[in-house]
Amino acid sequence: PAPSGAAAPARHRPLDEDERSRVEQALRHHGGNVAATARALGMHRTQLRRLLERHGLTPGGA
Repeated sequence: PAPSGAAAPARHRPLDEDERSRVEQALRHHGGNVAATARALGMHRTQLRRLLERHGLTPGGA
């Protein structure tokens, strides 16, 4: 348990501009292919899908 008065850690932090740009660029490079993009970014495709959904990004329109 967290000490009283301590804020719980945020589960998801917003992408900064560099991170968002990196994800968008990787998606473009891989033609919107989420699995290939995830591999290139060093993450699981489900993790990337959730990140895209959370931040309003689309594989084809990034």
